Amino acid sequence: GLNNISCVLEEILKNKNNLNITVVCGNNKDLKKHLEKTYNKIHNNKFINIIGYTTEISKIMEKSDLLISKPGGLTSSEALMTALPMLVPFIIPGQETENIDFLCKNNCAVYVKNLKHINNKITHLINNPNILKNMKLSAIKLAENFSKDNIVELCNNILSNR
Repeated sequence: GLNNISCVLEEILKNKNNLNITVVCGNNKDLKKHLEKTYNKIHNNKFINIIGYTTEISKIMEKSDLLISKPGGLTSSEALMTALPMLVPFIIPGQETENIDFLCKNNCAVYVKNLKHINNKITHLINNPNILKNMKLSAIKLAENFSKDNIVELCNNILSNR
């Protein structure tokens, strides 16, 4: 919601690197209005693009170097399919706990339990591009393992063994 996104954005804006930031608010019009009112397009040498609902998520992800988001099922799947490393600053207990454990174990995401550490983690990833590269490669490998073709093949094998 509004508070989590605002806190994360505040931390990102403290980063000393030049960043292009895209915030996708989805259907949350209050969040979009709040962010547009609070932040200019350029803030602390960072370009901020705030958008509402869009059908262009995969295009946005393909142009991105890092996704900062909670690890919902759809978001995590889209990130894997576009080989986009994730930095996760918060989770909703339950399924997202399992998602982040799985993504971290497979080197596709980094979980930052304290919002105050987001900045350091972003700087660390920028200064160590091989880490991001390896996370991308891990996402590609994982996405291939769980591709629709492999899932169909698994289902066919299960059904044929009945």
